[in-house]
Amino acid sequence: SKLDFTTDDDKEEIEQVFSNAIDCLNEEDRNLQAIEHMLPLLKKGIGIHHGGLLPILKELIEILFQEQLIKILFATETFAMGLNMPAKTVIFTAMKKWDGEANRYIASGEYIQMSGRAGRRGKDLRGNCIMMIDQEMDEATCAGMISGKPLPLISNYKLTYYTLLNLLRRVDGTSEQKKTIERSFHQYQHQSSVPALKKEIEVLKKEDSGTVFQVGSSKKCSEIGSLGKELKEYIKLQSMRQRLVNSLLMSDSWLQYLCAGRLVHIVDGTIDWGWGIVVSAFKKVRNSSSGNISDDYILDIILPCRKDLDEGAIYPLESLAEMASMEKSETILAITPVLSSCLAEISSLRVGLPRNLKDPEGEKKVQMTIYSIVKKYGFGSLPLLHPTRDMNLQDQEELWFDIIDMKGKFMSPKVSPHISGPRGPLERMRYSDCRAIKRKMEIESEISELEEKIKDSQVTVFEKEIKLRSAILKRLGHIDDTGVLQLKGRAACEIDTADELMASELMLEGAFNSLDIHQVVAVASCLVPVDRSQTQIDVQPALREPLNALKEAAKHIATISRECKLEIDDEEYVQSFKPTLMNVSYNWSKGKSFSEICEMTDIFEGSIIRTMRRLNELLCQLESASTAIGDQELAEKFLQASKSIQRGIIFAASLYI
Repeated sequence: SKLDFTTDDDKEEIEQVFSNAIDCLNEEDRNLQAIEHMLPLLKKGIGIHHGGLLPILKELIEILFQEQLIKILFATETFAMGLNMPAKTVIFTAMKKWDGEANRYIASGEYIQMSGRAGRRGKDLRGNCIMMIDQEMDEATCAGMISGKPLPLISNYKLTYYTLLNLLRRVDGTSEQKKTIERSFHQYQHQSSVPALKKEIEVLKKEDSGTVFQVGSSKKCSEIGSLGKELKEYIKLQSMRQRLVNSLLMSDSWLQYLCAGRLVHIVDGTIDWGWGIVVSAFKKVRNSSSGNISDDYILDIILPCRKDLDEGAIYPLESLAEMASMEKSETILAITPVLSSCLAEISSLRVGLPRNLKDPEGEKKVQMTIYSIVKKYGFGSLPLLHPTRDMNLQDQEELWFDIIDMKGKFMSPKVSPHISGPRGPLERMRYSDCRAIKRKMEIESEISELEEKIKDSQVTVFEKEIKLRSAILKRLGHIDDTGVLQLKGRAACEIDTADELMASELMLEGAFNSLDIHQVVAVASCLVPVDRSQTQIDVQPALREPLNALKEAAKHIATISRECKLEIDDEEYVQSFKPTLMNVSYNWSKGKSFSEICEMTDIFEGSIIRTMRRLNELLCQLESASTAIGDQELAEKFLQASKSIQRGIIFAASLYI
């Protein structure tokens, strides 16, 4: 890089600090590419800090940054959260982050913490924070991030076998389990939230009693218990259709797909008006009070319908034959304003409209156009606009297929001779009544969820899990029928760095007995969490049989867990023990250099060191577990295995010590 932010004195000082730092490494490790490539950047005042970096380089960069010898630092969230690392300017190159599950926007608390590093006390009058905002980020999201409330502290307490076994070690272990749960912060949070949950239920019940609807010609009512299952399912279908329409209306290109001549399917509640043609579409000047975006848009639709000569009201046609005939005085074409909330489907077909829609010839032409299209394709089979391929609506694919699947339940497999597409007699209801029923169904679901949360706040949920896990421990031989710890359970009590069931199973079933110390290191590495690798792992011949034994043990544990009714994915559990660093740890234990083992994997050097240090911790715990069960020979093997990896840059002393 041509960029250079340091003076000659700075360069000299940086080089001196760098040389002093790597002096603690042996000659071979000083020549690692990661170390050699870093010095030229540091001398220009540019630093890089992330979890995959060598620990000694991370510490060196932190020291140089604190001494203000690094002028520009590219860092991850971990460093940016640091309290003692202020900077004049903080720049966010992206406002989204991967949290292990989704690529989401930075939370308000995270943003405030990181942007708060801007401004050095005693040096800067103000700190600068620059956000490189993506065009997709809307104003509300940005405002919420900058000025929103920090995320609440929520307990993520989970019962583990390690916790249960160590509680059972005590004389009153069984009663101690319940006391521990009752005294947990998780339980405290649930108990303190109960009054608020009960108040929320009262509010919902009040709203429910005040929401009324009318089915057919019956009187208005407020109970949905008597409604048929088919009607409820149809209302769900309309609700899903509305969600899809709402996503279109929120896009900038909605008018392109609801333009003049577009064929659309209109359904008002359960009253199916059939297919019509869009004349125009526009948004209301004032938004509706319902809060539903689809109530803010109006479409002028040409609809074939039947007019009651006595009352003057219009009704949907009953058959294709009725649509084809203009001879009956009650069959008309009406240009009707329709809320977009009544929009059920949007066809990919578009037709030309005559200039004068009031002209009898033009009116006849439009009616026959609709008739011929519906007759050709069938009422429920007109080609539709696909939300992703045609309308470029993201994340709507799953909703689209759900709609198609549910629609099939209400449409006859053959071309229906009737305009009212649903199969079976559905009561005629307006959109407003359907919306009231939909809201009551939502309230019913919300109340059930809140009541379930109140139940969850009791210890019963944890007690159920304790019973399930205790049953598994009995089947595996960790405890007896009275809950007293057995030999395998005493071994598992010493292990919290890895899966205690798996580690103790391998120990007590003799999986480590026939292995040498290097194979022990390799097998134990599968029990330690490791970063994801993109390369195909082909373990060395000496490790294939131990790896198969490990997988068989994992399958055995998964099978027993499932038989004891604990929710578990067998395949996922077995695959969680990854052989990613088997070859790496095996060869390191046998004396290979760090540069040689780095060539065996695509995982960052810093991640390798972090995993190997955790592996050493596991080996020490396995030694303690062997001692606890009286197997001194196995304990000695784990001790020697631990010593075989304690060397070189992996266990280099910290610069802070």
